[in-house]
Amino acid sequence: MRTQLIEVGECAVARQPDLVLETCLGSCVAVALYDSGAGTAGLLHVLLPRMRSVSMETKATKFADPGVRVLVERMEEAGARRDRMSAKLAGGASLLETAGGFDLFQIGTRNAETARTMLDELSIPVVSAETGGHVGRVVRFHVGTGRVTVRVIGQREREL
Repeated sequence: MRTQLIEVGECAVARQPDLVLETCLGSCVAVALYDSGAGTAGLLHVLLPRMRSVSMETKATKFADPGVRVLVERMEEAGARRDRMSAKLAGGASLLETAGGFDLFQIGTRNAETARTMLDELSIPVVSAETGGHVGRVVRFHVGTGRVTVRVIGQREREL
């Protein structure tokens, strides 16, 4: 198996059955899309929930609101059909808590909520999710099978 690392704000679409798309998350959210009919997989690593302004340096895939749409478009360009796509979500941890235990900005929660809203608007069902909590995660997306696994530091890898 070959592994391709997906960095913060990146997305990748693949059809190679021997490829694993991998990313590491804290408050960021991974959006994994799969069309089993086309054998097409896509993974998006969202940094922030909403894009406030547009500039030439702004990368749309850093944000959930335009990033999910970009991923869907790239999946369709690769031969996937939206009516066959399903989504899995992971990440969105609360890592910026104050001394009182409150996450003032709630970036992780907002990332997950915005990704779900965008998928709902595009009529793509979320079939599995592991979001929230207070721990980082490693996500591995097996392109050939559509299988997504999650591993929390100090725990065993498990299927999402």
